[in-house]
Amino acid sequence: MMMTNSDPQWAVPTSHVPPPSPPTGPHAFVTTAVNPDHGKPRPDVSRRWEIRRLDDARGRDTALAEALSYKKDGPVPPLWLYGGTDGAALGCLRPLTKDGATPAREFEMYSPDGTQVALITFRPGRLLPWPRRGRWTVRLGSGQKLVGKVGTWHAWTFWAILLPVWVPLWLVMFVYSLIEDGGWDSNSVKPKRVRWFGTDSAKALDRRGKSAFHLDPQRLDFRIAYAQALAADWE
Repeated sequence: MMMTNSDPQWAVPTSHVPPPSPPTGPHAFVTTAVNPDHGKPRPDVSRRWEIRRLDDARGRDTALAEALSYKKDGPVPPLWLYGGTDGAALGCLRPLTKDGATPAREFEMYSPDGTQVALITFRPGRLLPWPRRGRWTVRLGSGQKLVGKVGTWHAWTFWAILLPVWVPLWLVMFVYSLIEDGGWDSNSVKPKRVRWFGTDSAKALDRRGKSAFHLDPQRLDFRIAYAQALAADWE
């Protein structure tokens, strides 16, 4: 459903100003979850992410944007994206889940004035009845669509060949996590790279690893790219 500022559920936390100009040319960025209580405490914020540009030449990164969800916005609050030197609102990412406990598989991206600009969906992979890779789909308001599949066939084939090695390794890691009462991720050795292609087969966005993204802003709006990165890192 198209949401506008007249909707009682819609309220921009800050006054709307024109968004900043996107970085020129292709660039890499990372998303990082940050505890809102660290640094400058934000008692009204439940979750916070930073989006930082990677500068390979200098080995440094610079802030591009931040994303905040506010405690007053219900059990599954939207994620507001801010960026630029003036901290302008870039948009809002709303997860479509009823209770907050069920992982979100769909996300709506809105501009600050409440216009829906993209629908981001995730279809999990599976092994049976036939192998299928996980898939991210970005449907733009213009009708265009970008699709990114998790892992390449080469990577999954290599992973399957080494499956007899992975299984004992998983068992060792699982037992160790029980002894140490620590976290354990069974997906840590699975292929993670995702490349988003448009209908013209041109690559617009490339995720390498868990949270590093390479963007071509000529093929995908940087704000939607940031929203897709946040959706991928939501859980």
